[in-house]
Amino acid sequence: MTRKAWLALIVIATVGTTITFSHFDWFKRNEHVALWLEGVALVFIFGLDYFNRLDEAQEQNRRHRESLRQLALLRRQAKAAFDTAKAAKRSADLTAALHRPYVAVSRVTLSGEGRYWNLNFEITNYGMLPAFNVNFLVKAFVDREEQARIEHHGPSSIQLFTSSKEAVTHQFDFGDPDGIKMREGQTKVRFDVEIFYELVGGSRAVYTAEIAFDHSRQKLEIAKSNTTTLE
Repeated sequence: MTRKAWLALIVIATVGTTITFSHFDWFKRNEHVALWLEGVALVFIFGLDYFNRLDEAQEQNRRHRESLRQLALLRRQAKAAFDTAKAAKRSADLTAALHRPYVAVSRVTLSGEGRYWNLNFEITNYGMLPAFNVNFLVKAFVDREEQARIEHHGPSSIQLFTSSKEAVTHQFDFGDPDGIKMREGQTKVRFDVEIFYELVGGSRAVYTAEIAFDHSRQKLEIAKSNTTTLE
């Protein structure tokens, strides 16, 4: 039997006892006994009410803890759903990024002598789709100044399939004695490469690279490069 049932039973018993005892002369003459019994009953009532309040407080705490547990579970589920969606988006972005052409200079060598610098480029499509209308441009910068007279275009409008390569050679005539000074490291020189190409769907991309000359080894090196998709 619950405390509430006991409380109701004591209240009913107390009221019933009071009514019953009111009909007996002995209790009328000894009212202190009746008062004592009512006091005992009140003590039981207050005691049961106190314990009921304790039970209710414990139940509220239990419900509060359960609510917190449910909220923590919902947060974990929401985080798991967010992480799953994020991973799916990353996978989709990676798939989209891989399913496109990536044209770049894979190798560059130097030939020629003296004033004549022959730059031999190897262009490679590292992507998974062909590149259309590929245009190649290389500029020479002597002591950081662009030399418009030694800017070369071509080839243009070529198509590069997946993993295919294209050899491109451009000769620069720097004249005497500039060509010799550059080979000896007395004059700084660098070459900037731009490769524009078209992706499937009509959008375009550009690959840029900076080619540095190491006079100690007489070699050309790709110092830095970048690929940008154009709007």
